[in-house]
Amino acid sequence: MTESEISFIVTNLRSKGAEITDGEKDKVLWICKRKMELAGIEDRENYLPLLFEDELNHMVFRKTCNSITRELESHRKGEKWRIMNQLPKE
Repeated sequence: MTESEISFIVTNLRSKGAEITDGEKDKVLWICKRKMELAGIEDRENYLPLLFEDELNHMVFRKTCNSITRELESHRKGEKWRIMNQLPKE
């Protein structure tokens, strides 16, 4: 997979609002290569772009879930439990 293919995938996700650092991109790429090695994938050149984009999406999803959880936890500590100010005040 070329650097331009990697850049295209990352730029596409960033244009949709995903926050991906270069360090995260490099880490996900390493994880993908390691997964393919462990799974014995032979056609790595064709499989890597699919796996890389999927793993980046998973990373963004996990980061978003963690961020929301931290926000809810800090919100709960400051006042009674309310989910994103949707519940009426008592």
